[in-house]
Amino acid sequence: MNRHIENVLYAPMGWMLHGLALLPLRALYALSTGIYALLYHIVRYRRKTVADNLARCFPHLGSDERSAIERRFYRNLSDYFFETIKLLHVSDEEMRRRIVFENMEVLDTLFDSGKSVVAYFSHCFNWEWAPAITLWSRYKGCKNVRFCQVYRPLKNEWADRFMLRLRSRFGSESLPKRTVLRDLLRMREYHECHRIYERPETEPRRPDPAADAAQPPNCHDHRHRDSRPQAQDRRDIFRS
Repeated sequence: MNRHIENVLYAPMGWMLHGLALLPLRALYALSTGIYALLYHIVRYRRKTVADNLARCFPHLGSDERSAIERRFYRNLSDYFFETIKLLHVSDEEMRRRIVFENMEVLDTLFDSGKSVVAYFSHCFNWEWAPAITLWSRYKGCKNVRFCQVYRPLKNEWADRFMLRLRSRFGSESLPKRTVLRDLLRMREYHECHRIYERPETEPRRPDPAADAAQPPNCHDHRHRDSRPQAQDRRDIFRS
């Protein structure tokens, strides 16, 4: 389908989602409760598949216990939808109140030494909020570090662009699953190429907690000396 035609056809849906995102999360959770009741009790969306999977995973649990897990799953599924839509209009301050990443100093220390980090998250919470990890790092907005996540592109191009917009809300990049290895190797090549042209410091950098808190370290704009476009020293990390 032509992209311009697709944009016109999906425009009403985009307006509706933007309108929903303007509501406070308290109101969205109320709507989520209604959607949960619709999916679970009326539509009964894939309930047999969910029940069969739970029986295979937890054969030692009784039917009542598995039913309780099933209901919590559908509530979480409904919450996931509205929490994801909220990313269209949510402040950094509210995200910090809603989700917390602990021990981020461990990652920042690795970044200080030029290390790359791979973090794995389970799908036990709203994984679309995971890119908000940048809000807890001193390297948010730093040109020397790239926060990335691996994703599987959607078949619907409009939906794919919409989700990519949400996932980049906090400054991270989405790397397609099929090309992630090539993308990471390219980032590493840029990093190694930059190190060849980088002028070494005359003295080792001494840690300064006050200065580090005020400004991310090593966020300098370094340029290549050859004819290739400007590139910065980037240390790549990605999450799956």
